[in-house]
Amino acid sequence: MTIKAQLAALERAGIGLAPGTSVRSIAEHCEPDDELRQLLCELGNDAEDDSGGARPQSHDIWHCDAECIYDDGDYVALAQRLALMAGGALPLEALADHIGDDGAWLSFSLDGREYHWPLELSSDWVDSSLFSRFAQLLADRNAGRKFTYMDLGGQDFLIGCANEEQLRILNALPGLAFRWLN
Repeated sequence: MTIKAQLAALERAGIGLAPGTSVRSIAEHCEPDDELRQLLCELGNDAEDDSGGARPQSHDIWHCDAECIYDDGDYVALAQRLALMAGGALPLEALADHIGDDGAWLSFSLDGREYHWPLELSSDWVDSSLFSRFAQLLADRNAGRKFTYMDLGGQDFLIGCANEEQLRILNALPGLAFRWLN
C-alpha cells in the first residue's frame, strides 16, 4: 500500500495532514511497506516550522512520549495539543502550569469556569490522570467526538479524537487497536 493510499485510508477515519504538511514530507520518514502504526506515529510527531519551532503534522493524531514533563509550560503544551485535536470543542483560556519540587498543577478556564488540577510528580513522567480529565471534559460537552488512545508499548502512545464511525473505520485498518480514552 502506497503512502498516499495509507493517508487516504486514514483520512476516511478522520486523520488528515495539518496545513503546511505535505505527503512528500511524511513519505521522507515512512516506507510504503511500513505498518500503518509507523505512519500514524510520523503524523503524530511535530515537524520543524520555518522559525525553528515545532508544529503538528496532523491536528487529528498525536504521538506522545509519557516522559515529557521537565519544566513549566510542559502541561500547558499538552493541554493545547488536546484542545487542538478536539477541534474547537475545548476552547481553553488562561492556561498556566507549574512543575517544581513543591508539586505540579495545571490551571485554565473553560466557558468562564476556572479549573485548577493538582498533578502528581514522578520524575519526568506525565501524570496520566490529565488525559482522563480532558476526556471527561470533552465527553461532558457532548461534542460528538471523544479522545481515542492506542498503546504502542513502553512509554509511547497515540492519542486522537474521533466520532463512533471514525473509530470503527480506524480499527478496521490493519494493525490498529484504538479505544476510547477514559
